[in-house]
Amino acid sequence: MILEVIFEDAAGPAIGSPSYLEKQTIGIVGNCVVVFGQIQQSLEIFLWCRAEKRRQMGRSGREDIDKLRVSLEAHKSTSELALEMVMLSIVRDVKTYTSNLLNDTAAIINDTTATKADTAHILAEMERLRLQLLDTAHLPENLSHMLQR
Repeated sequence: MILEVIFEDAAGPAIGSPSYLEKQTIGIVGNCVVVFGQIQQSLEIFLWCRAEKRRQMGRSGREDIDKLRVSLEAHKSTSELALEMVMLSIVRDVKTYTSNLLNDTAAIINDTTATKADTAHILAEMERLRLQLLDTAHLPENLSHMLQR
């Protein structure tokens, strides 16, 4: 089920903005801090109680700590999913960037091909004009000399 959700998210449109994931991650970390605080509070209460009360609290305290541990495991799983979403988002961004680079490279190649064709045309025209100047040998010498310069 979870893998299907990740797959759909990866195949679908982008999440929108990293701020969405930032908010989710901050919420997860905040929840973990609360759970750690509850664990710390339970341990402090247990440590400061007298021996008789510790025995009474032993069983219920262990159950409370187990519930908090399960809660931390759930937050851990959620944070792993959020990390997967971040990685998918990064991969999608890299793929888009790479596609844009490929398109830009193709445009540069096309532009270079056109420039090469224009340069070849200019060189051919210059050669035609040079040959035309050489054909001016039948003109009077002073005019022919000026045209050759």
